[in-house]
Amino acid sequence: MLTPIHTINIGSRIREDMGDIAGLAESIQARGLLHPIIIDESGNLIAGHRRLEAHKLLGRVEVETRTMADLTEKEKRLIELEENTKRKALTEFEASKNLAELAEAAKEVLREEFSPPGSKNPGEGGRPEKPDSEAKVAERIGVPQQTINEAKRHVAAVEQFPALESLPKKEAIRTAKEPDKAELYQKAVEEFPILGESKLPADVVIQGAEKLRSAPPEVAQKTLDNIAAEEKRSALKQQLIDEQFRDAKLINNLIDSAVRIRGMVTDERMVNWMETRRDRSEIELSMSQVQGGIDEFQRLKDKMKEALKGPRRVGK
Repeated sequence: MLTPIHTINIGSRIREDMGDIAGLAESIQARGLLHPIIIDESGNLIAGHRRLEAHKLLGRVEVETRTMADLTEKEKRLIELEENTKRKALTEFEASKNLAELAEAAKEVLREEFSPPGSKNPGEGGRPEKPDSEAKVAERIGVPQQTINEAKRHVAAVEQFPALESLPKKEAIRTAKEPDKAELYQKAVEEFPILGESKLPADVVIQGAEKLRSAPPEVAQKTLDNIAAEEKRSALKQQLIDEQFRDAKLINNLIDSAVRIRGMVTDERMVNWMETRRDRSEIELSMSQVQGGIDEFQRLKDKMKEALKGPRRVGK
């Protein structure tokens, strides 16, 4: 079902960082919306905030939606957490925190389903004694119990020693088991933040901080500057690589779309499509969108022609 974007109420969301909306918009422009946005019967957004923002960026006025009615607030939260956990790329700590919250939300929903508000306590009618057990929670959200427990340990480690968020999950958990070592790491990162940003192992950070404290101020500062410069170069290089592969993937998707569309626009399909349109404005909007796609394909074709002029260059 197509729903006007301005009628969808976003409300407060669990995730503040929207990630690469421009990249998602490019993907939607090339391949269309693969998964509809989920709303409730009142038009409140349940899942698909990033897809909605991508549609806004593309200048769309409508978006494909799916309505889920009669959901409790806990069930809506569960759906949003599941989407954040399984769809969007997160840092290791974000993923662990989201998964831990998802498990708690699932536990609450399981309790509510077993004994809805206002109902009497279940008797001994063969029902499970503990509907919100770790095994039931793992089954409900489709994540191994061991993975959930590891996520909880990760969150607990970072809550106790916030600096451990900079470390990989397993190392953060392992370091938290040695409070003295974790405190030394915490102190080192607080005193020299660049050491935490550089993603170095805990032992290296602790040893590096000790050397910096004992070194002459000018030497220590030069060392920190070198670390910062190297970190910046590394981050920039990775960004360029990510952008290159993202752009290549986008073009490949466009080419795949061009191949798939051949022979699909039959007269019968066009007649059926026309029969489902409600007014002229829908057709005019669709014409504009199709023309935009044609223009993009023509630009792509022109660029390919340019690439074939002269000697071919093979990228490394």
